[in-house]
Amino acid sequence: MLTVLSRPLLTVHEAAALLRINEATVRAAIHDQSLRAIRIGREWRIAFKDLEAFVNTHATRPPDDAATPQSAGDPAAGAPAAGSLLPQATRPQPSTQTPGQPTGPG
Repeated sequence: MLTVLSRPLLTVHEAAALLRINEATVRAAIHDQSLRAIRIGREWRIAFKDLEAFVNTHATRPPDDAATPQSAGDPAAGAPAAGSLLPQATRPQPSTQTPGQPTGPG
C-alpha cells in the first residue's frame, strides 16, 4: 500500500513557493503529466514525494555520489541534506556590518 500522506499535501501555491517558480508553471507541469497531482474538488494537491520526484527527473545530472562525508548533507557546506528537496539552512542573512567597521572584538 502506498503511503501518500506521510506529510501534508501541498497546494499549487505552496509547491510553487518551494521551487520559487510561478504557479502557472506548476499547473502546466500537472496538466502535461510531468508532475503527479491529486485533484480534490476544483483544486490540485501535490504530495511532497511527488514534488521531489519531479525535481529529480528535471535535474541536469544525477546527484553527486562522490560527495565527501564532511560535506554530504552539511548545510554549512551548501549541500542539501540527503533526501531533502531544499537545504536545511536558509539563504545567508545580509551582513549588518557597515563598511570600514572592525570585524572582531577589540
